[in-house]
Amino acid sequence: MSDLDHYHRQRVNVSDPLSACPEPRLVARPDTAEAGPFADRVDELIAGDAFPADARVLDYGCGTGQATDRLAGVLGGRALGVDPSLPLIREATATERTQFAHAPNGVVPAGRHRFDVVYVSLVLGGLRGQNLDRAVAELHRVLRPGGLLVLIEATGDQADGPRWTRRPDDAYRALFPRVALKTVDRFDRGGDHLTLLAGRCAAQPG
Repeated sequence: MSDLDHYHRQRVNVSDPLSACPEPRLVARPDTAEAGPFADRVDELIAGDAFPADARVLDYGCGTGQATDRLAGVLGGRALGVDPSLPLIREATATERTQFAHAPNGVVPAGRHRFDVVYVSLVLGGLRGQNLDRAVAELHRVLRPGGLLVLIEATGDQADGPRWTRRPDDAYRALFPRVALKTVDRFDRGGDHLTLLAGRCAAQPG
């Protein structure tokens, strides 16, 4: 069993109302990994871009918020961390620049085009079918035109686990046709090939 499959098996046993859902559902990245080997690269992507003074970043599937406040600091703005697991959100610690919210079914409690940066780490690989479609639609909805999308996912041609799907890079590009996703970096961990993808959303809303 790979690290990701082991993590997901533990995750769905968390005592929360969503754990009974028979379909694969939104999961947060392993908190011990945070952004893992890509932390510095993610920070460079955000810090090296131009954002307004009141910029906001969404940490989608934040778990207990291990990376959320760091993202706000790098952006020089504010952050919202969301997760469908209420027990994990209750463990997150809000700060002056960081807030957390429960997101049942992955629905973000924010308006359209609200975020300049959307950060998603080890989330979409745990989703299939309607759950994946719903999550992708939410990310499209809240990312502002011209905003930056950052994805960290398990990719490659390995066999899928019972609860984790390893998609090629192009599959993620197809999920976000309005975002110019590029492969930024790769890392192998515990038999899982992790990939960092990032790109700007088209300037005109679709």
